[in-house]
Amino acid sequence: MAVPLDTVGVFVGGTAGIREFALKAFAQRTTDPKIYIVGRNGTAAATIAEQVKELNPESEVVFIKADTSLLANVDAVCKEIQSKEDMVNFLFVTTGSVSFKSRDEKSEGSDRKLSLTYYSRMRFVHNLLPELTAASKEPNSLSRMVTVLLRNCHYHANVMNDFGYEELAKQHPGTAFVHLFPGYA
Repeated sequence: MAVPLDTVGVFVGGTAGIREFALKAFAQRTTDPKIYIVGRNGTAAATIAEQVKELNPESEVVFIKADTSLLANVDAVCKEIQSKEDMVNFLFVTTGSVSFKSRDEKSEGSDRKLSLTYYSRMRFVHNLLPELTAASKEPNSLSRMVTVLLRNCHYHANVMNDFGYEELAKQHPGTAFVHLFPGYA
């Protein structure tokens, strides 16, 4: 299937590793894409944006600085994207935390690890479902949600994500939901 023009991709999580690789692959395989990078490291995002422009000069890269362990920030990011986009074709989420603390409570009352590995992921997809659904209804368009989480960490979050995306896939058959949990990357 040929990827349509003006494809919108949202990449949430670390500004290195698998998310960076997926973002660059997306840029190489699309025509005139708009790419949102959501994360905390603006310097790394600027470097990635320059590299993406070399791979695909027609791409537009937008960095949104946010601590996505806070659901209020997730909501704000989604509202910003929704104010600019009618459709989102690709949502790629790799938020996570490797910490040996038993609990790192955030100002909203949730544990940072669980917020990054489950709550914020589900919030992103729920908030952007209208735009993913709109993309799924366009002819020759794509609508994909991909999430990656370390297999050996946060096993309970992996299971919760599996069940959540399985249910979302039943409710939204036009969007492909993929949850991957490889070993350490």
